[in-house]
Amino acid sequence: MTRRGKVVSLDGQDYLIVEADAMVRGPAQIRAIVDEALADSSNRAVIANWLGLDTNTSLDELRARMIEVLDSGATVAIVTDDEVPAGRPIMPRDKPTPIRPVRPRDPDRPPPPVRTWLALTVVDEDGHGYAGTRWTLTTPDGDDRTVELDGSSSWRADDLLARGTCWLCAPSPLQPQGTGVSNPTVGDDDRWVEPGVTDRVPLTTGREHQVVVVRGRSEVVVLDEQGRTVAGERCEITFGQRRVTRESDANGMVVVAHPRRAATFDVRFPGIDDDAVLLERSGPLPNEQDTWSP
Repeated sequence: MTRRGKVVSLDGQDYLIVEADAMVRGPAQIRAIVDEALADSSNRAVIANWLGLDTNTSLDELRARMIEVLDSGATVAIVTDDEVPAGRPIMPRDKPTPIRPVRPRDPDRPPPPVRTWLALTVVDEDGHGYAGTRWTLTTPDGDDRTVELDGSSSWRADDLLARGTCWLCAPSPLQPQGTGVSNPTVGDDDRWVEPGVTDRVPLTTGREHQVVVVRGRSEVVVLDEQGRTVAGERCEITFGQRRVTRESDANGMVVVAHPRRAATFDVRFPGIDDDAVLLERSGPLPNEQDTWSP
């Protein structure tokens, strides 16, 4: 007789994989194998124990029960060339352990992004807030959020998905609501809104910002040697540690917003040699416009 099966191990349990024709099927085959198993009296006690019967169970009852179990299909007998030790039945002693499905591993996923925060308070130079006004904040990942200032003219978010620079866009028109705020001073580290000049203020995530709406305004007019206005001339204007870049419009004018209390500012033209620039102040800053001509 040739071997018709192969033992494999799966999840810690051994299984015998056999060809279909190695299985004992049909009443005649089942009865023949039962008669052969019970012919050896040393097998009967083991078979009775396997069937859950008393060892004193009669031979006829053992035969009937064994035929019933094999005929039900719950337990099968197979043809094998292995020698069966004395006293051991030719079928499994216990019911096979059911094969447990193996849960597939979840695909590798990137870790969730680390959330960050941002807080801001908006005031004007006189300490008046803007409670209830709605601003727009563009986050570093490109999401636009509506920022509605609370009764203290403040707002905070703790669920920003990306770190970096946010851009705050002011509503128009921008009118204070009269809420008093304790610290209206424009510091070097504050951001300011420049009405009529720019409506986007850069804010860094992970920090608390004071945004100040400045009311100071000066005008720079760029003229050539013949006194004609120069359009499209780039100029850099510096207030303390802060620098802004502007270009003259079609009328040669550059409008500069700044804190009202600013006494002076520096201006230079990167496209023109410093020796070729003549600055002429036409009036005190910030009450009147200032005119510089190269």
